[in-house]
Amino acid sequence: MPTYRFINNETGEEFEEFMTISALDDYLKENQNITQLVNGAPMISSGRGMGKPEQGFRDLLKEIKKKNSRGISRSTVNTF
Repeated sequence: MPTYRFINNETGEEFEEFMTISALDDYLKENQNITQLVNGAPMISSGRGMGKPEQGFRDLLKEIKKKNSRGISRSTVNTF
């Protein structure tokens, strides 16, 4: 079950609730003073920051690009 973020429009309080999607619909209908806040996508990181991938992975991408580059169209594989 997902966790949803809400704001109470009367008090300005922000809070989270853990519930099913069907329970969310019922909750919002019963509580007209509550608005659901949109959560952003979770940040996925390798722990190294947002730098270039490791050399082994870059070599693999170069091989894929080489094998898929044919004729007029160029491969769009980014090898960094």
